[in-house]
Amino acid sequence: MTPLVSVIIPVGPRHAQHCRVAAASAKLQSIGRDKVEIILAADGETQIVPMAGVTIIPSPGGVTGPAATRNRALELASGTFTTFLDADDYLLPRGLEHLLRAYSAGTHGYVYGNAFIFDQQGNYQLRSAPDYVQRDMARYNLHVITTLIPTATIRSVGGLDERGDAWEDWRFHIKLAQAGICGYRTDQPIFVYRVYEGDRMTRFYPNRDTMEPVWADYRNEQGVIPMAGCCGGDATAAQIAGLGIQDAPAPEPVGVGDGMVRVKYLGDSKGTIPFDFGHKVIKFADTAKCRTATGRGAVW
Repeated sequence: MTPLVSVIIPVGPRHAQHCRVAAASAKLQSIGRDKVEIILAADGETQIVPMAGVTIIPSPGGVTGPAATRNRALELASGTFTTFLDADDYLLPRGLEHLLRAYSAGTHGYVYGNAFIFDQQGNYQLRSAPDYVQRDMARYNLHVITTLIPTATIRSVGGLDERGDAWEDWRFHIKLAQAGICGYRTDQPIFVYRVYEGDRMTRFYPNRDTMEPVWADYRNEQGVIPMAGCCGGDATAAQIAGLGIQDAPAPEPVGVGDGMVRVKYLGDSKGTIPFDFGHKVIKFADTAKCRTATGRGAVW
C-alpha cells in the first residue's frame, strides 16, 4: 500500500536523543500508522537505534547538513505527500490530519500550520505563524519547514538547495515560490517546537549576515528574486488528501487561552494603529503581521 504521508526526520549528533520521540509522534497520528511512512536519516557521527516500522538511513560519514540529509531521505520516500520534521520536535496527534484537511481544498501548493513553542523553563505557548504572502518570502522565511507538500512537487524543484550552511528551509521555500508553488496556513496547531535544542538557530538566526548569501544566490541581475504566479494545488493529490481524512471528526476551534482575544487584521495599511478592547488600548507596531493579542500586548 502506498503511504499517504512520508515523514522525513534528519538526525544530527545533538538530536539523536530526541529522534525516538519524533518518530513515535509520527506513528501515533490520528490518520492511522498504516498511512504514515517514517524515515530517519543520520548525519555526521550520529548513530540511530533501530525502531520497528521506521526506515533508518545511516550517515555517509562526515557532516553533510540538514538539506543534503533530507534529500537522501527524499530519494526513498514513497508517500503521496512529504512532511519534514526536525528530530528535536514532535507532531501533535492530529497534526497530519489538519494539514491533509487543508490541502484537500486543492487551492494551494502546500500547507503549514501553527505550533506550540516549548522553552527551557518547560513552558508551552501557542505560536501562530504568519499567513502566506509570496512576495514576503523573498525578504525572510515565513514559516518553519514542517509542512505538507506532495512528494512529486518537491522532486519537481530538485529537492532542497544544499548550498550554504544556514537557512536551508528558507532556500527551499524560495525555490517553491519561484516555481509558483505557494503555501497556505491552516489555523490549527501541528507540532511542538523545542526552541532551545537546536544550536543552528542559536548560531545563525539572530545574525542578519547569514541571510545575505541566500539573497545573493537567488537575486537576478536586477537585484530582485523573481517569482512565478501561484498555480494552486494538485487536484489528484487534493482528492487523495480528502479521502485520507474522510472519517475524521471536524477539528475543535482553536483556543488562545483565558483573557486573550484573537485578532486578524484585514487592511492594507502598515504602521501603528490602536485597538480598543474596553479598558485596554493595544498598539501593534506592524498591524499587517498581527494575529493574537492580550491586554499585555501582542502575542503574535
